Amino acid sequence: MRPSAIRVIAPASANTEEGKAFTLLGLSGGAIISVFLLVSAWGHWHRMAFVVGVLLVFGLLNVALASSVLPRLGEERTEWIRSGLNLVASLSNAWMLDWPLASWLYLPFICALVSGHEPRQARLRLSLSIVIWDVAAGASGVSFETIAVFSFAGLFCHEVAAFRVGMIEKMNVKLRSLEAHAIGQEKLAGLGMLAAGVAHEINNPMAYVTSNLCTLLDDLNDASNLTPALIEHRDQIVLDSLDGVRRVNATVSDLRRFASGERDENVCFDLRDEVEAAVRIVRHQLKPNQSMIVELPTSLSMVGIPRQLGQVFLNLLVNSVHALPAGGSVITRSHLLGDHFTITVDDTGAGMDKATLSKLFQPFFTTKGIGKGLGLGLSVVHGIVLAHGGRIDVSSTEGLGSSFQITLPLSGRPQTALPF
Repeated sequence: MRPSAIRVIAPASANTEEGKAFTLLGLSGGAIISVFLLVSAWGHWHRMAFVVGVLLVFGLLNVALASSVLPRLGEERTEWIRSGLNLVASLSNAWMLDWPLASWLYLPFICALVSGHEPRQARLRLSLSIVIWDVAAGASGVSFETIAVFSFAGLFCHEVAAFRVGMIEKMNVKLRSLEAHAIGQEKLAGLGMLAAGVAHEINNPMAYVTSNLCTLLDDLNDASNLTPALIEHRDQIVLDSLDGVRRVNATVSDLRRFASGERDENVCFDLRDEVEAAVRIVRHQLKPNQSMIVELPTSLSMVGIPRQLGQVFLNLLVNSVHALPAGGSVITRSHLLGDHFTITVDDTGAGMDKATLSKLFQPFFTTKGIGKGLGLGLSVVHGIVLAHGGRIDVSSTEGLGSSFQITLPLSGRPQTALPF
């Protein structure tokens, strides 16, 4: 059998472009080694006939393995049989040709094909092949120097292949992360422009309403001999209306701040203000019998980008509220840990299983239905927290709820905790 028939588990499926390229590379390398073997035996026709016979016989056996044995035994067992046949064929040719240098190309060839990121079984087959090859060569009188040099060359090819594959995988992960971040930023920019426009349109009429209510309250306070109905308006209805208007104005201000396109710069700010703003935006999404409890210190001073961290808590709170059942609650608390502090967002929602938790921060992973989310929110949250020198931990139990804990560096110790 010719070395070109040697096959290990490829890092990509044979049906993919990477898998086809990998298979083509293996066949090309094996064919070249086969040519070298025939050249080394040139003029010794009986040896050449033996090599050609081995190539044909073991080539047909490989075809039979692929067509008949593989469907019955499965890929793993078939690979063990294939590796054994390849080793027997290569050892037979090496022994017949008196171990020429061309036969020793077998070791670096098979080692280069196993990247180091393959399943354990593939690496085990590779190790056994090298050991059996070296023992057979030593028993045939091959010098220890030759055995050591080519075994080292094979292992070196294996490590180089593993290193290159690992670097490519890291670059692919980084590129996917950057692509997801860019898509997320583009999406958020579009939403920000929309929110800024809506906030602007709301802000103008609310200014008139606020001014008119203040004027009406002043007039009622200055008037004398008011009827009981007007006194009720002055002391309750107008004041309640002003409180409602102030809440609307605060929400509009929060939207404009979240949607601002100003350049992000690290500044010293109070994180409590950002959490409060996120709470005011999300609170209106609560359904009857649902609650949101927030307990934070009076100050959480830190250095960072306020808008980005506000976006973090906005996303977490929105997700928690969407997960709530009837009568559920979201609780946000903070704790001081030396020169760091933690803010936890706990909910009594449906919770998540282990499979969901393992993919939670992957870009484009979402448990929401089609059209309800792109799966970028938590990946953006994770990136922002890491960029601020913090970390985010998640725990969840199906049916009981989830807990997101964000740890951030502290600048300026928080004062006594005070619920708001």
